[in-house]
Amino acid sequence: MAQDREAHARQSIFHRHDAKGWQHWVSLGAAIGVVLLGAFLTGIAGELTREAEKLLGDLFGPQGEILSGQVRVIDADSLDIGGRSVRLFGIDAVEKNQTCQDRRGRKWPCGRHASEELAAALDGQKVRCLVQDTDRYGRAVSVCKAGGKDINHWVVRNGWAVAYTRYSRNYEQAEAEARAEKAGIFAGSFVPPEDWRRQRR
Repeated sequence: MAQDREAHARQSIFHRHDAKGWQHWVSLGAAIGVVLLGAFLTGIAGELTREAEKLLGDLFGPQGEILSGQVRVIDADSLDIGGRSVRLFGIDAVEKNQTCQDRRGRKWPCGRHASEELAAALDGQKVRCLVQDTDRYGRAVSVCKAGGKDINHWVVRNGWAVAYTRYSRNYEQAEAEARAEKAGIFAGSFVPPEDWRRQRR
């Protein structure tokens, strides 16, 4: 009987060890399964994210794109950032070759002055532009900032552009203030830039 009890005890111990080993491998297998499932789901999520971004891009085009870097001023509402042409949104500046009249009726190169003033204001600064749209010339129509200041607003407020209210009313107040102070082109008379371009087509 004693031998039977001893054999039974040894058998019970072996069973317990076997059970523990089995539980260990089940736990390990479950852990590996969780890791593999997580990797699989992460891959799916990444793919879905890429597909969602593509779909949003197809739906909304370039809106929301960010352009940043050193800038070259083409004229008072057109910039070049790393070879990308940018048109300032919501404003219409005098063209680079446009002339205006001062308060005495004398012509002056207001377009060239406007470009030079903007270039001086942005000298050495990094510009960051939020793209709103793409125009028919392929330019990124954007709201741009430098040093935290709205460049579009600066151009209008300093009297080098009018608010382009056909597309936005954001800069009407800036134009009203520039007119009141007779800043830039508002010190005399000028042909609205849109009309000036139309006359030369």
